[in-house]
Amino acid sequence: MQELSQADFDNIMDRYPSFELSYETISHKKVSPSYNICLAIPHGKKFVLWYTFYGTENVCLLLHINKDKKISKIVNTGINTNQKLCLGTILYGSMIEETGGDNSKNIFVIEDAYYYAGISLKKCNFRERWDFIYQFMTLYKRHNNIAITLPLMWENKVEGEFECSPILPNSIQEKLGYIVHHIQYRSFKEVMPYLNILVTRKVNLAQVVKSQPIKTVGPIFDTETFIYDYSRPQYRYPTVFQVSADLQFDIYHLFAFGKNGKPVYYGVAGIPNYKISIFMNSLFRKIRENANLDAIEESDDEEDFQDISEDKYVDLNKVVLMECTFHTKFKKWVPLRIVDNYTKIVHITRLIKDERDEMHNNSSRDHLHYDNNRNRVHNNNNKNGYSHHERNNNRNPQYQNRRPSQNFIRK
Repeated sequence: MQELSQADFDNIMDRYPSFELSYETISHKKVSPSYNICLAIPHGKKFVLWYTFYGTENVCLLLHINKDKKISKIVNTGINTNQKLCLGTILYGSMIEETGGDNSKNIFVIEDAYYYAGISLKKCNFRERWDFIYQFMTLYKRHNNIAITLPLMWENKVEGEFECSPILPNSIQEKLGYIVHHIQYRSFKEVMPYLNILVTRKVNLAQVVKSQPIKTVGPIFDTETFIYDYSRPQYRYPTVFQVSADLQFDIYHLFAFGKNGKPVYYGVAGIPNYKISIFMNSLFRKIRENANLDAIEESDDEEDFQDISEDKYVDLNKVVLMECTFHTKFKKWVPLRIVDNYTKIVHITRLIKDERDEMHNNSSRDHLHYDNNRNRVHNNNNKNGYSHHERNNNRNPQYQNRRPSQNFIRK
């Protein structure tokens, strides 16, 4: 493989098609059942394969993508090309290295297609793009420099809205030949943003010796069952909680004060948007995505591959006091800013139903009895001393003369 000179780089980039990579985002809530396809996206640096012409030759060029998603350099792969593909075919994916014995092989894993034989796929859904990728694979000619393959995919069978899972299915784990960086949810028939979910359990590391156990860590705390009372005044004001992070992306735990000033687990914080997600990442996580969530698909360096601990990206021991506001739509407290350690933390009783209120309500209901004769509820404390039975007498003429006169009613 040979890198192009700066002059050749500039000349060939003048005719490089202008297009944007597919929009990728992070799932913060339940999503549409239209997301019915999952891809296991591998660890590895991102590249673009461009089948085009270079001078008088048909070539396959490897375009290096930097962290800013800009093309930093171009290499002529020397891959045998097909005339039809060189009309303009652009593929996007990850490069992984397969080591075996004295030989190593670069493998390009296709994640998306943007042009096929000069045809723009911008408005195509994933099903249509996949048809073009299939056609590409039938024309692709194997080469020793780079092997081209497809990622593992599986159908996501759900009914109704669902939360994206960060766990790889067992059937997929058994087939994996590479390390998975994240799971990507896509819609097969609709043009929708891709949803990225970091794989939190790295059970698919083929390079780990089985005799070496993998330490699994996570936040451990006692929980109590509370009934939240959203009508309480506290839900209308900024409120301070203790906040700690979870292994799973965008999951943060809130703690209030309980008996004897001990922390009591309240629930999970709400992360409703991109801005809050970045802010919380900067406080608790040590990953490149802190500055740019779109960088979730970028490759990790050698230290990342060597460190297989689940908590290498997050500080699970860190506790921060944060001011939060209540999101009435999602019924979640949203962290806004850090406060000093002397700020008063909310007491759990200000957020839940009071047992004394429940006892009072039960006591009030005990004063009511049910009249089966007329199917009506009456209060035992009726001050006038009359029930509906006396009104019934008005409907029976034989009892009309026996009704007490108004003159005999004590005032």
